[in-house]
Amino acid sequence: KYEDAKNRLRAVLTKNPDNPDAVLMLGTAMAGLGSIDEAIAATRRSIALVEPRPGMRVLDAGCGRGYTTSLLSAAGCEAIGIDLLAENTEVARARYGGASGARFATADVTRLPASASGIELASSSFDAVHCLEVAFHFGAKGRSDFLAESFRLLRPGGRLVLVDFVWR
Repeated sequence: KYEDAKNRLRAVLTKNPDNPDAVLMLGTAMAGLGSIDEAIAATRRSIALVEPRPGMRVLDAGCGRGYTTSLLSAAGCEAIGIDLLAENTEVARARYGGASGARFATADVTRLPASASGIELASSSFDAVHCLEVAFHFGAKGRSDFLAESFRLLRPGGRLVLVDFVWR
């Protein structure tokens, strides 16, 4: 099993050299939740559901190490990645902080402050909220709180894209 895992990791890194989060997606694949290609495709589909356009302000809730935030930024959005773990947002800033439109903050997306890391999180100030494979960590009350926070942040007509995995 060790040799198989090592070979799969080598293949993923060779196939996806520009995606440092491919290793995290490999973990999903190795846990039996799908292949690396399925994980990358699911990520891209979730971004497509946001329908990103230049000038949109999008919150990427539970951004991890910033890959999805960088995709939103590359589409011309003002992309705000928020994660509970400071080590994740530090890595995200180092990897993608120089990208136009990508900013990162450490905060709890189930109880957001008025601002985090100098980023205003006012009511009705976002066009979309994106949350990929994170909400299952929140628990029942946390999911309810996250939905309330998302709808507080969204402008009228805004979009919430919430994608979580399901066991096969």
